[in-house]
Amino acid sequence: MWFLLNNIPSGRHRDVNALVERFNARHASDVADMGDMPLAVFAPTVISMRRNADGSYVRHSIPLLFHYVFVKGELSRVKKLCSEPNGLSFVLQRSGDASRPATVSDREIQAFSIIARSLAGQLPVILASDVELIDGDEVEVISGPFQGLGGIFHPRRGSNTGSLTVTSGAGLTALVTDIPVDMLKVVRFASGTRRPYDLIDAFTPRLLAALRPYGTGRLLDSSVLAPLVSFTRRLDQASIPNPKLNAKLQLHLLGAWTLLGDIERARRSRVLFEASSHQLTNPQSRALADLITGVIDRDCTRIEQGERLMSMLKPTAMNDILRTEFKFWNQTSQAISYSV
Repeated sequence: MWFLLNNIPSGRHRDVNALVERFNARHASDVADMGDMPLAVFAPTVISMRRNADGSYVRHSIPLLFHYVFVKGELSRVKKLCSEPNGLSFVLQRSGDASRPATVSDREIQAFSIIARSLAGQLPVILASDVELIDGDEVEVISGPFQGLGGIFHPRRGSNTGSLTVTSGAGLTALVTDIPVDMLKVVRFASGTRRPYDLIDAFTPRLLAALRPYGTGRLLDSSVLAPLVSFTRRLDQASIPNPKLNAKLQLHLLGAWTLLGDIERARRSRVLFEASSHQLTNPQSRALADLITGVIDRDCTRIEQGERLMSMLKPTAMNDILRTEFKFWNQTSQAISYSV
């Protein structure tokens, strides 16, 4: 049962997630003795950007629901939480028995979670660059006064900006200068480069790291969201003729769009991945696919299937990462079904 609580924090209790974690730790023995689950908290936030006087940007979180938070657990345990001097108190029902605490269903919580993830995915500025563009990449401007403009990118050495060559069908060419790379998405990589392989492989650990809070019902903070947003905005429409690599790209896009709460794009990536998943023939790729889809689909059996595939693989840097993640999910499999 999810209870709707007021959260009017004092300076010492501003982080409600940490507050509930400490409460759970103090009462862990009680939970074990009674066979209950620890309290879960859902305090959705969205990301906003504030521009400093020097032109730089700072990210900060804004509560999605003002001073309201949700806590899941037994009523007696939530009452004990609210009895402590932490700024939390029950919101009472507005209809029926006005003395009863207001409750929220799992479906309603899921709706708020989707809204929070979707809004958090709309970061207006990406502070970190995950894609090192090179001369000859075909790009499209995704924000700013030149939004929608496409052309060939020419990076400026030692800078995070570059110029854009725009050529018309009549052979006329225009040059737009000082375009920040964070305002661009890749349409097509320059020919003769292996960077699509490298970029997807470099993104894999970041996606796996983001799956942990998502799969256990916690919101993704801005440091985890930024690489997801950057990857999807830049590679969502990338043209990759290699069928195996394209299948791997769609797998990663499926995971990233799901975590960001974009249901339509996630559905599209799922269709494209499932149509090409037979291209993933080596055990590592198949295990990775089982892990990503197993977590986002709450399918513990699929996660176990992927771990069995890992048993035949030799130790490598990526295999070690995968084994660590499979171990984590096997140890926290109960959280998959319990979380939002």
